Amino acid sequence: MKVGVLTGSVLAAQLASVVRRFRNREYRRIRALESEDANANDIPDVYER
Repeated sequence: MKVGVLTGSVLAAQLASVVRRFRNREYRRIRALESEDANANDIPDVYER
């Protein structure tokens, strides 16, 4: 019984770390797109569309 609970907890932690890694990668990509300023006028391009 205890081994099953421990195994389940370890697997859940590993799955959470994988999900978090993908989520952080996506958020990093979105942040880069939102802060892009190609014409260097200090206004992010996402707000000039």
